[in-house]
Amino acid sequence: FSFEDEDFLLALQVADAAFSTAQKQFDELKAGMRKEEIERLEALKKQAQTFLSQVRNDKNRAERLFSQQAIPAAEWETMGFKEQMAQEQLLAALATLKAAKAGPTAEQLAVSSALVNQARVAVQQAKKRLDDCQVRVPRKCKVVAHFKNVGEIALGQPREPVIKGVSLDPIKIRFHVGETQV
Repeated sequence: FSFEDEDFLLALQVADAAFSTAQKQFDELKAGMRKEEIERLEALKKQAQTFLSQVRNDKNRAERLFSQQAIPAAEWETMGFKEQMAQEQLLAALATLKAAKAGPTAEQLAVSSALVNQARVAVQQAKKRLDDCQVRVPRKCKVVAHFKNVGEIALGQPREPVIKGVSLDPIKIRFHVGETQV
């Protein structure tokens, strides 16, 4: 008499993998950015600063040419837009670097921790479902009746019986009988 527990084993493996992933993501979040990532963000900031400086130099040149009517007004306006875009890129690089150095927020840690707990509960549920695939009897017995057939699901609350067993061990019973009842 056996149960097919392959689906439950697979569900447990999936839950274990999800828990492991959630735990690793939480650990990674707690650790913060790696030194190399901070260095990369600092390089992006310097790149944005250099680009802004270059655009401002180009704008100054264009301003002189525009005052001499050597370039059209549209080209002069384009230089203003390029400067604004370069400023926004620098602000974005600064904000990203600041956030990376600050590390995760309390809210981010709380969300990640909740995901770890959720994954832990999923593992516990999967283990319970797998454990529920086993038939347990209190002592050695012989199966005399089956209440469920192959493929049927036994999920009743409280647990419904799936077999009826008769004990193979003799049971000794001791009780007192009064003299008048003999």
